[in-house]
Amino acid sequence: MSKCLTKWGIDRKIFSSNDRMQQILGEQLSFQNILNPIAQEGLKVAELDLSMNRESIKYVKGSEAGKEHLNNALSKLEALTLRWA
Repeated sequence: MSKCLTKWGIDRKIFSSNDRMQQILGEQLSFQNILNPIAQEGLKVAELDLSMNRESIKYVKGSEAGKEHLNNALSKLEALTLRWA
């Protein structure tokens, strides 16, 4: 089979395509290796923010003072919105 591929000149096309494919895959893997740590750090920051938001929601839902404070803030926001409308 190898002799036929060489005789017909197909071997050069197959192997040059394979080399190019390896180069493309190598470039993509390098790019992924660069982006992965950046994405992981971004996810850590987002996770911290989400955790803080969850704790705030638990506080507001769990305490009357929190609910009252939230309702006061919403009333003030609504008043400002109406004033600027």
